Amino acid sequence: METPIGDMTNEHEDLASAPGDEVARRKRSRASGRLLDLKAAEAYSGISVWTLRDLIASGDLPVVRPPRLRRGWIDRADLDRAIADWEGGGGR
Repeated sequence: METPIGDMTNEHEDLASAPGDEVARRKRSRASGRLLDLKAAEAYSGISVWTLRDLIASGDLPVVRPPRLRRGWIDRADLDRAIADWEGGGGR
């Protein structure tokens, strides 16, 4: 007996293979390490990239810059500490 083409699709495929799920997985893994890039720090803290840049430029948020690299990362512990300080009224 012939099977119609529509019945040959597997409706129980692994959903993680969907393109949108792959993007979500990469975002989660990006924010899972100790050092966060600006986008991951934004996702982690809810603070916009531009505000994070301003905080780094003003010296209110430390940045980790390995030697000979322009790029910097934010240490998750520094970000948590800064947020705790701001909650306690330590912000400007």
